[in-house]
Amino acid sequence: MIGGYPSLTKPSSPKEAIVRLVLKATVAHVEAKKPAGRWEKLAGESYAKIMADPESGIPSGQPGGDPRLSHADAGEPRPPGVRELES
Repeated sequence: MIGGYPSLTKPSSPKEAIVRLVLKATVAHVEAKKPAGRWEKLAGESYAKIMADPESGIPSGQPGGDPRLSHADAGEPRPPGVRELES
């Protein structure tokens, strides 16, 4: 937790977040910090559309939602830079 958000950090600078999960009243957003210091929203989805995968348990969006969250369920290729998590 950094700044009140679940966050990922650089190993060389563990006090500075580079990716954070912003949980609002009705939606969840994943944001990344740009080199200029501004946060860029990468993906967002309403809580109603975020579901755990029955086999892996990894949350994802339902088909028809944000394609960056639902690529595995919709049979779409992964966005550049996104790789499958290892079990």
